[in-house]
Amino acid sequence: MNPYMWNTLLCMIVSCTLLACGGSQQTLDPISTRNSDSGDAFSEVKKPPPPKPSASKLFKQGVKKYSQRQYEQAIKKFQAAVDEDPQFGAAYFNAGRVFEELGRLDEAAKYYRQASEKGKNFSEGYANFGRIKLLMNQPEEARIAFDKARERDQFSPEVHLNEAADALSRKDYKGARKSIRASLKGNDRNPKAYGILARVYFEEGRYELAKLVCNTGLEIAKDYADLYNTRGLIFLKEQDLRTALQNFKLALKYNPQFMAAHMNIGAITFNYRDYDASLSHFDAVLAKEPKNIVALLSRAVSLRGLGRLADAEAGYRDVLKLNPQYAPAHFNLGVLKQEHMDKLEDAIAHYQKALEFERADTKLRSDAASRIKAVREQIQDRRDMEEADRQEREEEARMKAEEAAREAEAKKAKQNAPDAAPKTPDSKGK
Repeated sequence: MNPYMWNTLLCMIVSCTLLACGGSQQTLDPISTRNSDSGDAFSEVKKPPPPKPSASKLFKQGVKKYSQRQYEQAIKKFQAAVDEDPQFGAAYFNAGRVFEELGRLDEAAKYYRQASEKGKNFSEGYANFGRIKLLMNQPEEARIAFDKARERDQFSPEVHLNEAADALSRKDYKGARKSIRASLKGNDRNPKAYGILARVYFEEGRYELAKLVCNTGLEIAKDYADLYNTRGLIFLKEQDLRTALQNFKLALKYNPQFMAAHMNIGAITFNYRDYDASLSHFDAVLAKEPKNIVALLSRAVSLRGLGRLADAEAGYRDVLKLNPQYAPAHFNLGVLKQEHMDKLEDAIAHYQKALEFERADTKLRSDAASRIKAVREQIQDRRDMEEADRQEREEEARMKAEEAAREAEAKKAKQNAPDAAPKTPDSKGK
């Protein structure tokens, strides 16, 4: 999975087990602090004139507001800067950067594109515009943007990194490694390059190499959350849950908005049956991504663990409002109906929908099919027991009726019997 795509989990959540998340990289590029639209030192692109002094002043104010986490105020300053100087690429770029952090991807894409279209020789705008298009699952537009960025600056490490991320999302590991090498030639201390390379090795199952890359990257940037997250996944593969959890917590320490780490901690604490803790992490994800379908499902499963069955059912149905064909939601509704609400026919209906809508996940299909068989047997056993009870009650009623009839007949016979004749005295007068 593309480590820059906010796509949530690698896993499928079924029954009572939550698995871990590798993908949701949310450590964005550092906001630009340079006042000119010039390329980096290694770039051969011709530098444009510096921005107007008034725009430069507004730009610096925007950077300060951003550092203070006053994001709306930062956006206003950057917008004012481009009003002063419509060719100020870095100001467009930073506005897009803040919009992206706020989750407003459409606006982020608009400003990233303007950074390159209006900011002369500013290749980073097209590079990040392409990355946003990857987030929006529009890979063709993303690749067009990457090509444009490369035309502006063939040495841009950001372009090569985004191409690596795109290749990784397509499981083109060889292509991803090639793009990472090109990026490292331009900047061998970019932690994002190490983050993507670690993900490549992780997905290839080369865990020791992945761990080595994580450690190397963290020596360069100890606060890069994605590397801690990937290292946590490696420890999960090694069955070292304690160290995995420590790494996911470090990811959150350095980036409290890192959604993948929240999802992973939520999954681990759920499996420890600490449902309150898991719920808090899924809520943190939904506060930023209210339509994150896997977080919604995970939250509902945690509510089921807490015994809040009505809330759990409502949560599953919220998922189905977003995607009526989402098989895991149907599966979990089936579990709820089967194991907690004793509504077996409803359970079968949801398991059947899970089978109908899920074609790729063989485990989910197998589990759903097994549960349908088990529930049908349960229903048949219940019917057999009910039939046996009915027959037993009928037999008991029949026997009581026969006994009552016999007693009535005996009573009637006694009532209808003639009175006994009086005794005749014997010869002795007795």
